[in-house]
Amino acid sequence: MASKSSDEVRSNQESKTDLCAQCMCNSKETLAVFYCFDCEDKFYEGCGNWHRTSKASKDHRLWKVEEAPPSDVAQLIQKLTICPNHPSEKVVCICLEEDNLCCNQCVIQYHRKCNHLYTIEQCVQQNYAPEKVTPPSRKFSKYDLFNQPVYIEMTSQVKMGELNDCCKRISDGLIALENEIEHIITREASLQADLTRSADQVKAYLQDVHATLESAFITLEKQLMD
Repeated sequence: MASKSSDEVRSNQESKTDLCAQCMCNSKETLAVFYCFDCEDKFYEGCGNWHRTSKASKDHRLWKVEEAPPSDVAQLIQKLTICPNHPSEKVVCICLEEDNLCCNQCVIQYHRKCNHLYTIEQCVQQNYAPEKVTPPSRKFSKYDLFNQPVYIEMTSQVKMGELNDCCKRISDGLIALENEIEHIITREASLQADLTRSADQVKAYLQDVHATLESAFITLEKQLMD
């Protein structure tokens, strides 16, 4: 039995990555149209709609396959959005009193009494500066033996300028991340173009060699016959 070439094996592997993960589990091959950012799987339209409405995955972010970021960019975003206190959770809120990013578990455990807790979505919609922020009268100090937050009364007020500086740092960080993602996508597109050009150049060179050898063989054959 003839063995498959490396190009054929690679082509088969790449084609499988474009198939619906749910259908493949049922021994079916259906072309995927959605990419789930949270579970890193691809789905065709029917499975994608089910994934979007399922109780376990209704909050997952689905993108069209052609609009999904490269795998390395997706992994970078995943890493940056993981809660440092709860690795299985994503950061969704900003506590302005403690200047911390926090997930839903952090909100329940450590920020129940915080008065200035905003979702990241709110901050983005409001230009990273929540409206009507009033200075807090207490400040986080430490955690007690039962892992409960301990606060102390603040002797000085927090200025609005300091809160805006905090929001500006977050804004600058997000802009830098967006620029880095654009750079990675541009570089990947450039590499893909270089690979395509290289393949075309090799093919053209082999065709030239083949034509040269064929011409030399015809000339030699004619001389021998003469």
